[in-house]
Formats: sequence, structure tokens, C-alpha cells
Amino acid sequence: MSRAAGILLGAIAVAAPLHVVPAFPAIALFAVWCLRFLKSPRRPHPAALVLVVNYLYWSISLAATAAGGSTVASYAFMRWQSRLPVGFLVYLALSTPHLGVTDRLARRLLLLFLAASSAVVLLGVAQLLLGAPYQAVVSIGPYAEFEAGPVVSRFGQQWFFGFHRSHVAAGAFYLIPALVGLSLFLFGPPGRTCRLSALVAFAFASWGLVFTKARGAWIGFALAVGVALILSLQPAAPTRRGRRSGRVASLLAVGAVLLIVLLTVPDVLARVGWTATWTVRDLGPAASAPPPSGENLAVATMRDRLLYWRAALALFGERPLFGIGLGQYPYRFARDYSAGLQLPWPHPEAYHAHSSYLHVLAELGIVGLGLFLLFWALTLRALISALRTHHRGTLPWAFAFGVILAVVAELVVALVDYNLASPTAMLPLGLLVGLALSLAGCPVPVGRPSSAG
Repeated sequence: MSRAAGILLGAIAVAAPLHVVPAFPAIALFAVWCLRFLKSPRRPHPAALVLVVNYLYWSISLAATAAGGSTVASYAFMRWQSRLPVGFLVYLALSTPHLGVTDRLARRLLLLFLAASSAVVLLGVAQLLLGAPYQAVVSIGPYAEFEAGPVVSRFGQQWFFGFHRSHVAAGAFYLIPALVGLSLFLFGPPGRTCRLSALVAFAFASWGLVFTKARGAWIGFALAVGVALILSLQPAAPTRRGRRSGRVASLLAVGAVLLIVLLTVPDVLARVGWTATWTVRDLGPAASAPPPSGENLAVATMRDRLLYWRAALALFGERPLFGIGLGQYPYRFARDYSAGLQLPWPHPEAYHAHSSYLHVLAELGIVGLGLFLLFWALTLRALISALRTHHRGTLPWAFAFGVILAVVAELVVALVDYNLASPTAMLPLGLLVGLALSLAGCPVPVGRPSSAG
């Protein structure tokens, strides 16, 4: 069964960057975990226990809605309404030592994940250089979505989706390999091969991240990179001249990568509203009512965000304690609030509150948001405990610190995007959190109290 778990984890490490329906191997992995748990029950760390409570609460909230059995079993339902529970299955499966994840397997899975992430970006680079932007449309029920194209032309610009559903999802994903790669480069073992591989992974993921033009992900990335660079300037031990020059060289390498990324991604300044403007041609044949003449794209999308946030707060006001029900925000927004949208794409029923906290607050109320935030707080506590079990300069320390950066960055992005409920980001993040805890020996072996508690 350990071999089956390793195969499923490898499938997730490859499928998450490619976005090839990664929910199904995650569900299978959880089934394997359940079988092993029934055979030999063991106590997970507190974050996983709180996650179980979250699952129970989500199930109760879902049962209270009008969703029928056939709807729950459909792929569209899994993709939209139940994506909050699906995104954390990997984390729950890795939260106890049932799956037999060894240090060697964890290292291999990390390498596989970073390699798959870089490969997706390489496909986008190839299409960009060949001048062949790809735009595919797939229908999911009543929704028409852009899907499965590394480079997409939209609103007169090029956007990098990296086989994800949207630029927001892609941006939330590329935060993860970018920050883990950066941490491995700055703080990992001194071997040239390891550090060079980490720098390459950081470079490719950063290029994909910037090209997604997801401004929320840019903010989280900038804050996390700043923290990593500041820490890299603080020596963990008395520093010799050679080590000091090595740190300077590392910082210069990171700066060079970021400069090259900014110079090679088209329309970066346009995304922050300096040159992008709306035209009827940009909106395409489905356009209905473009914003006022001369208004730039950044301002128009910001106005839409304010509308989503106000709608979430209004829905929260209806049932502040327990919320309106899991998966109900898109339907309520489409019915009562979508008329004020500036942007006619995508279909409002396929959307969210553009804030993980406000979306959870509207659908699950104060109780749901409190349980959700408690889970993240305990997750960070477990990762910090894992960080303290190793010395700086080792792979487990660098990996754990990179995952901490990724978690913090995602929590920042969650202020303006719905990333904390997206399997696109949460499946790979759950995988890496579990692997980081495995490398650090956390959770502890059977019979000892959890060091994360």
C-alpha cells in the first residue's frame, strides 16, 4: 500500500502543474490513507485534527443547501461547489505517518514537482517564441471558460495560464514552486548541482508567475521574496569573507533572474493600468457594455472586485453565524448583484468573491471562517516546529522555510483572490506541506506526543 501511495503522490506532483484533473489522484490517495488508518489508527497533529472539524462543518453546510445527489456527483460540482474540500485532501493524507513517506521519497517528489512546474513554463516559452498563442474554450455546464493554453490572447494582451483555468489560478500556483525554489537556492546545501537546479526552478516559476499578470500573486510574491532576501543577509554563524561574497553572488543571481523576467514578459506595465485600455475589439463578440471610454483595464477590474466584496458582505449579513451555505455564493451573486459588473467575462455564475476570506465568510459564516483560520495558524505552527528541528543550510530546513514562505504568500493573496479554496493551489501546497513535515520528522513516530502541538 505504501507503493500505491508513492505512485499517487507522484501523479499529483506531475498533475498539479499540468492541471490534469488532480482531484482524482488526491481522492484515491485519501482512500489509501483511510484504509491504513482503519488498520492502524494514529493521532495526527493538531492542524489535521482541526482540518477534520472543518470537513465536518463543510459537509453539514453542504447538506443544508438544495444540492441534489446527482449534482454532488457531477464533475461540474466538484470543480466549483466542492473545490474547497477537495483542495485539502492531500494535506490530510500526509498528516500522519500512515503512508510510509520516507526522506528519499520526499526528496524525489519535490524534484518531480519542480521539474513538472518548469516543464509547463517551457511549453509557454516555446509558444511565445513561435508566435502561436493558444486560446481554447471548454464548456462546463452553462459556463464558457478559457482552458489548457500556456499563452492566451485576451483584451489585446498575452496572458500565461500554464494549463490552468484562469490567470488568478495560475498565479496562485506559480507562487509555490517559485518560493520553494528560491529558498532552496538561498538556504539549501552548498552543492552546485542542487543550488543550480533550485535557481532554474525559481527562474521558470517566476517567469510564469509574472506572465500570469495576477496582481494579487505579485504582491504575495514580492513580500515573500523580500523576507527571504533579508534573511539571507543575516548569517546563521560567524561569516568568513568567502561566505559573505557567496551570499552577495546569490543575491545578484536572484536579482538578475527577476530583471530578465520583467524584460521578457510583455505588457507587464499594462497590467497595472499604465497603458492598457478597453476597446470593443478587445472584449470580443460577446461584449455587452464596455466601461466608459478611456478607462483602463486595471481600473475596470478593480471596480468589479469592489462589487464582489460588497456582495459577499451583504450575503454575510443575512446569516452571519453559519453563512448562506457552501457553494451558494455564485448563484446568489448572479441573481442579485451581477448587473453592476464592468467586465462581461466570465459568466458571473462561475465566479467567486475575489477574496478567500470574504467568500468563506459569506458561505460559511463566522464559525466557518474561524475554523478555517485556525487550521492555517496551526499549519504554520507545525511548519515552524519542523524548521527548528534542522540547521540552516540543510535541505529540510530550506524546504520547510520555502513552504512557510509559500503559505504566508498565499494567505496574503487570499485578501484579493479566491486562492485558498482552489485545488490548483491547495493540492500542490498540501503536497509540499506534508513532504516538508515528513523531511523534518514531523509528525513524530507513533507513541510520542506531537511536537506540533
